[in-house]
Amino acid sequence: MILTGGAVRFRMTETFGLITEYNHVWNRVSATGQKNPLSFGLEILTGGHNFTLIFTNARAINENLFLSNTTSNWLKGQWRFGFSINRRFKL
Repeated sequence: MILTGGAVRFRMTETFGLITEYNHVWNRVSATGQKNPLSFGLEILTGGHNFTLIFTNARAINENLFLSNTTSNWLKGQWRFGFSINRRFKL
């Protein structure tokens, strides 16, 4: 599989940021109906927690699934919502 991927994080304020990620698979067979994964997100930083809200057309979060098995189309309203919460600890 030959692909190119990129991600951008734009920090609007100290507590809010916008993130996006796109991966383009170059040698994909078009008859399979697979699409290139595209994600948009909002990052909220609090005192010790990081909240990330993601909208994507990918079906999974690990590379061997979302690069080869994304069949949803943004233009048809086929997207998914996900979130994560991270906690930072200082030792």
